[in-house]
Order: sequence, then C-alpha cells, then structure tokens
Amino acid sequence: MARQGRPVRRGARARPARQLGRPRARRHRHRLHDLPGSHRRGPPGRHPGPDDASPRLVPPAGRPGRDVRQAAAQVRPRRPGRGGRPPAARRHAPRPRVSTPRAVRRAGARAGPGRWRGPGIVKIGLVTPYVYPLPGGVNQHVRYLYENLRLREHDVRIITSSHGLQRASEGDVIRIGKGISVPSNGSVGTVTVSPRYLSQVREVLEREQFDLLHFHEPFVPFLSLVTLRLSTSVNIGTFHAYGGFSPAYEFGSRFLGSYARRLHGRIAVSAAARHFIDRYFPGDYKVIPNGVDTARFARAVPIARWQDGTKNILFVGRFEPRKGLLDLLKAYRILRRTGCNCRLLVVGAGPQAKEARRYLQTRKLGNVEFLGRVTDEERDALFKTADVYCSPATGRESFGIVLLEAMAAGTAIVCSDIHGYKGVVRRGREGLLVPPHKPKALAAALAQVLADDELRESMARSGLERAEEYSWERVTAKVEEYYGFVIRRLAAQNQLPSSFHADVPSDPRLAVPAA
Repeated sequence: MARQGRPVRRGARARPARQLGRPRARRHRHRLHDLPGSHRRGPPGRHPGPDDASPRLVPPAGRPGRDVRQAAAQVRPRRPGRGGRPPAARRHAPRPRVSTPRAVRRAGARAGPGRWRGPGIVKIGLVTPYVYPLPGGVNQHVRYLYENLRLREHDVRIITSSHGLQRASEGDVIRIGKGISVPSNGSVGTVTVSPRYLSQVREVLEREQFDLLHFHEPFVPFLSLVTLRLSTSVNIGTFHAYGGFSPAYEFGSRFLGSYARRLHGRIAVSAAARHFIDRYFPGDYKVIPNGVDTARFARAVPIARWQDGTKNILFVGRFEPRKGLLDLLKAYRILRRTGCNCRLLVVGAGPQAKEARRYLQTRKLGNVEFLGRVTDEERDALFKTADVYCSPATGRESFGIVLLEAMAAGTAIVCSDIHGYKGVVRRGREGLLVPPHKPKALAAALAQVLADDELRESMARSGLERAEEYSWERVTAKVEEYYGFVIRRLAAQNQLPSSFHADVPSDPRLAVPAA
C-alpha cells in the first residue's frame, strides 16, 4: 500500500529523493561567496575538490590593492567554514604564486585577509597580556618592536586587553577582555578576563589570518594562553621575567607543558631570564636583549632649573620593595650628613609612596623632589639632567631597561650587583655595582662618582658606545633573523602551520641567526 503524505501540487516537477546519510545542503540567502572578488569563505561544508583548477594568475591593470586581493582570493582560498579543513590532497598541494610587480605588491600590502603579501612581508601579531600602552618594560618592548617591524615593511598588529577608558580596538591595536591588576613577582601584574574569551579570540584569529604570533610572557593568564591554544600560526614566545622560586610556574608546569610545546621558537631577554624559565620549561632559548631608542635620548635637552651647580641623583621606577627606593633614601641621608652638595630627583609612583615621604619628614631631609609620573619627553630630559642614575634594586630584575636609557643619555650609573644587571653594566666602565640592601656601600659609590668629574665623563662615553649595541634597529634585526630561522626550520621539516600564507623567507635579513 502506498504511503500517504502531503499532496503534490498540480504541475509541480517531481524532485529526486535525497540520498540517505547525505547531509541536506544549507541554503544561503545572499550567496555572497559567489560574487567576483568577494573575500567571504565558501558555504560551510563545501570544500574545494582535489581536481579544482588553480591557474597561475597575473592581476589585470586597475586599482592595485583590489586586484591583489582578488588574485590572492582566487589563488589561495581560505579554509571554508569555522574550523573546517580542505581535503588532504588539496591541503598538501603546492601553492601557486601570483606574479605581480613590486609596486602592486606594496599597494596591496595591507589589503586584508587573503591578500598577496609579497616576498619578505609577514603578517605578525604581537600579544601582550599587560594592558597596552600602560607603562611597563614588556609594553615598552612591544611598542618599539612594533614600530621597527613596520619600518621593515611587515604587517603588524598588537593584541592586548582593555583597562579603564580603553574599551575598543583602534588602528593596529586589538583589545580582547579586560585587564585586572594582581600582585606578581614582587610587583603588580595583569590578568585578562572575559566571559567570551574563546569566541572573541577565535574571531580575531580568523579575521586577521596571522602568519606569525609573537607572545610576550606567553604563560600569563589568560589572554596569551587562550590565543596560544587557538593559534594555527607560527608561534614565538619571549620571556621577560626573572626571580627566585616561582610557585605559579612550579605548579603550572605540570599542565602548561602542552602550551609550551605549541611554541615553535623561544626567546629570553637575558641570560638571567633564560635561566629562570628553563628551570620550569626546559628547551632551546635564543637570548635577544631589550633595546633602547638611542636617537630619542640624543635629542633630549637638560632641564635648566636644575643646572645650578648642585649634583643631581636620579631614580626612576615603581615605588615597591624590590626597586630599593628606601635603601636609596637611607644612602642619600648619609651623603647629606657628609656635606655632599647633591639633589635627589625621584620619578614614579607605587605602594611605598607614603612610607618614603614619611621617612623624609621624620629625618628632615631636604633637596628631594618627588616628581610622580612624567611624560616620555620629561623623562628623557631628566636622564640628561642627572649627573648619576641610581638603581638600588634588590633582585628579580631580568634586564634593566632603565640602565640602557641612562647610557643612551650619557649618564653615569650606580646600581645593585644583581644577576639581571651584570650583563648590561660592566663594572667600572659604565657604572659602579654595589651589593643590594647596603645603604652605606651605596652612599660611598655615589659619593665617588659625584666627586670625580673624569670618572663620570669616562662612564658617559662608555655608556653611549654600549647603548649603540642595544639600539632597536639591531635588536629588531636579531628578532627578524630568528623569525626567519624558525620559519625555515619548520618548512624544511614540512611542519609549517596551515595559516602561514607568506613566502618562506630567503632574504638575507631572515637568515639563520648567529649563535
């Protein structure tokens, strides 16, 4: 007996029955993927077949940016649908190249997803878990690396969190989640939180299609960890921190091992930072130091009102125990007792501000200027104004960027003899090193430098030469070389991630870095 169902309309054509086990095709209302030049991916579930033709294309004359995008979209189709992958035969097939003039490649360099990047151009995402551009050593590193990579014609974005009034993404800064301040490593760090982490990060990565993601402190929760987990790009991690025993890393190393294995390359900013992180996540680390903008300090001019014959001692840093401000105040008190004609300029803020001011009031110390937070221009001028820069840090310093800034300004240095500073300041050449927590030894070193004009001038000259070795041009070149080394190694092992759409670098700037 025939099965009864809905009546067939008169005159309607009979449609073939749908095959069992075959999914019903989705209907697309606008079918934007069929429009010429569209960058929208194909309908979900439809993969290009292994026999689809992919001819070698030369974009026609016209507007270069649009032509490059159209040609790239036809030659390199994106993975259709969220999380979908093309068949193996298509996925491993060699990618045809677009032959375009150099002028056309440059015009389309920032054309968006699916574009032809051109030789040597890599789309890079710099991930910082700390709210950019708030002050801090990591954010300063990210800022200068971003600027110098762009000068080398790379397409660069900064991925960070928001804080306060900084709610939305703007320009090349992409914000995900909200940063919350928490105590960390004797200072204050940032943890990024968001109720929609996975969807937000996935949306950004799918939209931007980065060739390479460079994580700064990749294991700081949660922005870096989530982005690293979802990344299908080449992943590089830079480790900045240094300290003693870390309970967080000791406990976290048990379940962060899978994240560490997702890093294709690892950088440490100093031997101290490498020693610290290698205890918890053993591996091969390339030491590439922080940099300094030497041209910026060369333009700075001393502040006239403090050029009155009184010697100036400068402190720049956060008012917290590990920066040693109270030790400096005790040393300054000893100097004043001996009749030293000097002035102390203090720049910064932090939890020890009240304690420091109370110490000055109870000891009735004069000629101390608390300047609070200052602009970059004022900071540069203060380094030029100082006769000696003092950093009495007690430890947990992996590098000491402020020491480089003092050198670039031509200022003599007195600092603590700690592991992170020894690789930057050479004893007796750019400055004097004294044991931490020793106010008397600190006062003696300051008195020696302030009293000897020839010694200060010699330290200033040596510091200027030393700073040139750490110029951001040189540091960026080393980072770029390391990018190229990692990319070439992955290509040789046939392990380049699926989202890498740039050329495997053959430029001399992207050669294997020297040991």
